[in-house]
Amino acid sequence: MVPKHEWGDGDWLDEPDEYVWIDEATGLRCRISRNLHITGSLNGYVQVPDGVTYSQYRDLHVHGGITWDGNMVFDGSTWNMIGFDTAHAGDLSPLLNYMIKTQSFAKGAVSLRTPYPETYKNFEYVMDQCTYLAKQLRALSCQSP
Repeated sequence: MVPKHEWGDGDWLDEPDEYVWIDEATGLRCRISRNLHITGSLNGYVQVPDGVTYSQYRDLHVHGGITWDGNMVFDGSTWNMIGFDTAHAGDLSPLLNYMIKTQSFAKGAVSLRTPYPETYKNFEYVMDQCTYLAKQLRALSCQSP
């Protein structure tokens, strides 16, 4: 694993790599986790309330759309969670960029050129997106029979 200080300067140097909380407004569990193996970007996850189905939440609005659906364990209990990542076109992935620049990948296999201006989606942004997703999920749970 490449230490974060080698990725270059950026918000990631002072951000936690893992953070778990219960959203006060919705009571739903939330998690932010950094991909420390490939991209260096942050992923956000939110608990799916009981009674809310895949067909209800698959098209919720969050950065890049829902890209993960599965179970996570919190305090010894398993919860159904959905999540999103911040490693899409236009998202700056600091570890991936470092590996490309230092040729940790096969030379010439990957290009840094993109038609999109890349911006890093920081901890505050991902937390806001988790909160936004939690509100949408809670609204769905109020509609479920």
